[in-house]
Amino acid sequence: MIVYPYINIFRKQGIPVIRYKDIQFLDLLGKGASSPVYQCLINGNHYCSKVFCSDDYISIDDMIELVSFEIYTSNILSGIEYCNHFKGISYNQHKNKLYIYLLYGYILTTINISIN
Repeated sequence: MIVYPYINIFRKQGIPVIRYKDIQFLDLLGKGASSPVYQCLINGNHYCSKVFCSDDYISIDDMIELVSFEIYTSNILSGIEYCNHFKGISYNQHKNKLYIYLLYGYILTTINISIN
């Protein structure tokens, strides 16, 4: 599987690409409709990572389209205070599977949301 043309789509958009080996995965934070989310460390800083696996999609093109939409949505939400801010991507290829990791700043503080 040739990965670079797909990753270069993101590089051309100015999205930082972080080396996979620099990521230390910690706890599973949860699972969404399209992927699990993990807490991780990169160079001692806390992040969260949404993980996409090519096995979950009809094609790599389909996966890239959804990842691109996730990035687009993240950029729309970037001005919201309690929303994790998009920081970049990483990727890994293992046994003919492509994994793409969307990396977000991790909010270490908690907030209390109450409805009166």
